[in-house]
Amino acid sequence: MIEKTLFIKKANSEIILVQIYVDDIIFGATKDSLCEEFVAAMQEILKKFEMENCKEASTPMPSSCYMDANATGKKQVDQISCLSYVFVQDIMQNPKESHFKAAKRILKYLKGTTNVGLWYPSYSPIHLIGYSDSDFVGCKLDRKSTSDTCHLLGSSLFSWHSKKQACVALSTAEAEYIAAGSCCAQILWLKQQLADFGLKISKVDFCFC
Repeated sequence: MIEKTLFIKKANSEIILVQIYVDDIIFGATKDSLCEEFVAAMQEILKKFEMENCKEASTPMPSSCYMDANATGKKQVDQISCLSYVFVQDIMQNPKESHFKAAKRILKYLKGTTNVGLWYPSYSPIHLIGYSDSDFVGCKLDRKSTSDTCHLLGSSLFSWHSKKQACVALSTAEAEYIAAGSCCAQILWLKQQLADFGLKISKVDFCFC
């Protein structure tokens, strides 16, 4: 009832849970075959863009990469501009070749990290923890800062985001407070969503970096 992108499929006594948010998908099941069936369905994107045998990349973006609107760049054909959506939604209106190349690097990174994942042990305590941090005027175009947050249930990381702040912070303290507010709002939302799973969280810890 809280989150409309939480999908639940039941097969007799077995169950698979799929949580989808923009470009993130987290899923788990009580039976391996349900997970395998879902994974097979999700692996079509590499085939769609003929990148099954592409060169692998160790990171989603190079450290020297600087993304902007690239007004003078070569326009990318609309047929494959959907890949640019994984970066900045505004770029979708006028994607350029540089954006497409950057988007392809993410697929190369996914291709090379199929053996990397998050471990969720069954013995992890039911305790919600939130962390927040920010950079100060990190964007060279509009001088806005970026809020970074992550949330753990016990020792298990299960929610995170990095998002440009809506306003220009005038100090590092202001940028940190904006990030902390975003973290707290996410924590409250997560408490409500966890209630859908039957988990009642009474204690929450915050760490503002």
